[in-house]
Amino acid sequence: MFKHAEVFQKIQVNGFAYVLERSSLPKLHLNQNIDQANYVLALHSSSDKLGIAVHNLNASSENIEKTTFETGRDLSKALFICINKLLPYNNWKQIKRLAVAIGPGGYTGTRLSIAFARTLAQQLQCQLDGISSFYLMAKRLSKENISIKNNKPFWIISSLKRRGIVGGQYLIQRKALIPYFNEVLELKSPQLLPNDFQISPAIEAREDILLDTIELLKISISAEKNNKESDWNQILPIYPLSPIDNVKLNKTDLKNPGLYQSTH
Repeated sequence: MFKHAEVFQKIQVNGFAYVLERSSLPKLHLNQNIDQANYVLALHSSSDKLGIAVHNLNASSENIEKTTFETGRDLSKALFICINKLLPYNNWKQIKRLAVAIGPGGYTGTRLSIAFARTLAQQLQCQLDGISSFYLMAKRLSKENISIKNNKPFWIISSLKRRGIVGGQYLIQRKALIPYFNEVLELKSPQLLPNDFQISPAIEAREDILLDTIELLKISISAEKNNKESDWNQILPIYPLSPIDNVKLNKTDLKNPGLYQSTH
């Protein structure tokens, strides 16, 4: 459970009041000597952990502040507090670009961070990258699995109790001169697969929230440096299950989907 600390500031965003709290942790200094900062902020809350990473585009590429918080079900109370610990609220107007993990994952956590990112991107009129959680782990998992060959598609899958298998298909481009944000192609976005659908080769999804949040940040930094446009109003959460009933996407769509990539 997220532990509260000493209150020191109250803020209002869109008519809602939020309390920011003094952290007992050491303060993180994000190049406060730089007059005009341009921050990229990445958020990943598709699990019980909240991952946050921040980079100042005016600083060295190695200068990344990142951490995770065990927020559990307290994310709605803790989101502003946690972000404030890495990037103080007074600096939010200097955010140049945002990135958020769009699932699949926990319904509430994913929805909260996306809603926050969309609202902030709209107010700041900045770009917002939305990347699936499977996409973020694709490069890491492919390196760990010797059965995955270069420039060959593979699946990342996750089993849902009594529901079936959620899967997305990916391709790692091992070519020179490809921008970092485009090294992974999402050929099929994560979705609930038909019971008899053939998925091979396949890797079980395995989150590492800190590493995946850093990957999310690096993708967004690359997109910014390459002038990639990504409108906040196109960023929506991935829900493999229909909110009305348990409807699986049909096999015809899966066989002939065309190329799909996360919005970034």
